[in-house]
Amino acid sequence: MSEPVEVYVFGTKDFKLHRGVSIDFDVGAGPMRSQHMVEIFNEKIGAWQYCPCNETIVRCPVCGKPMKCFYIPGTTWLACCSKECYEKFDEKVHELGDVWKAIEHFRKGN
Repeated sequence: MSEPVEVYVFGTKDFKLHRGVSIDFDVGAGPMRSQHMVEIFNEKIGAWQYCPCNETIVRCPVCGKPMKCFYIPGTTWLACCSKECYEKFDEKVHELGDVWKAIEHFRKGN
């Protein structure tokens, strides 16, 4: 198995990841502690905000390459391993009209 590609699913490129710096958070399931902390610049208020950040290993839905995804707990995200895979995925979503149909298309190896 190849080494996972690091993917950051924060919805912006304007962030600072602090690995190993954990913070407490609650997304409705009771108090938890994050693996990391990320600072994200909020353009609407013009300030940096601190958010919890966790990581998980998943496979790219397009090519199957392993990814280490850094994400904010409680958010919805879908990651691909590269710009090319994002483009292929977006094309398939547009063609099929549905994210889940696109995921299923790539899962079947089409």
